[in-house]
Amino acid sequence: MARITGRQCAGARALLGMTQADMQRATGLSSGTITAFENGRPGTARPLARTVEAITAALTSAGIRFIGSTGVDGPTAK
Repeated sequence: MARITGRQCAGARALLGMTQADMQRATGLSSGTITAFENGRPGTARPLARTVEAITAALTSAGIRFIGSTGVDGPTAK
């Protein structure tokens, strides 16, 4: 599975019109974990693999495609 960044996560959510609460429901992660990942807060430079996997799975199942290490494409981006 591709390693995504917090900026890609936030961008993908924006493309989908997905709130952090929606992401929380889709991943089972806390809103604090999602916020920390997206904002790159100290201590999240290397988030747990399961956190990144849950976020990536939720976004790709909603139609997002990650491009390289910085890009995002999705249903509303076209």
